[in-house]
Amino acid sequence: TAPAFAQSADDPMRVQGSASLGGITNNTSARDTAQLELYQDLGNGVLSNIEVQGRNSTTWFDAYGENFGRSDQYMFLRGGMYDVFKAGAYLNDIPHTFSSNAYTPYSGSGGNLLLATFPLAAIPAPGVYPPPGWNGFTLGNDRRDWGGFAEWQRNSPFYFRVDGNEVSFSGTKPGSAASGTSPGNGYVDLAFPTDYKTTNWGVEGGYQAKNATFAMRW
Repeated sequence: TAPAFAQSADDPMRVQGSASLGGITNNTSARDTAQLELYQDLGNGVLSNIEVQGRNSTTWFDAYGENFGRSDQYMFLRGGMYDVFKAGAYLNDIPHTFSSNAYTPYSGSGGNLLLATFPLAAIPAPGVYPPPGWNGFTLGNDRRDWGGFAEWQRNSPFYFRVDGNEVSFSGTKPGSAASGTSPGNGYVDLAFPTDYKTTNWGVEGGYQAKNATFAMRW
């Protein structure tokens, strides 16, 4: 078989890395932990981390990942051949919790249809959550960003590059709506469903030298 990435016995791929595996547990005394867990997953479970690097005189690669399987996992892989090409891909998940202990008189939070029967019973004394007849839920969404790129450099100082990524949101977010056609009817807070994504991609070519750079991108 042909040597991988021009590897030979005189020029072996030197690989090094590290890995860790552990656990996380917490005991929090709070009615709402949204600010504590903002942009991170502190739920009880497993923590993991892997890092690997490889090099020889012509080829290189880097790989890294952490918090596999959790809502704040992150990982990337990139590599290439020196002065020929490079490429990479990544995944980045970020949670955003607005309230871990929200409650509403409406059922169906997270969906397209919210239902409630009015008038409501009086809200009981503080300390009872959710109140009788109300519905508890988590108000927040998960953001996922993943993508990659590839760049050809063999004809330096000319180069060609393609890249793209997709950012998606899923969950709920705070919203509101009028209780009637008259301003006197007031407004109510609602949990709006969140489910959308944005896709970006592009191609680029150009000339890059020490004294000048020209690029065209679409």
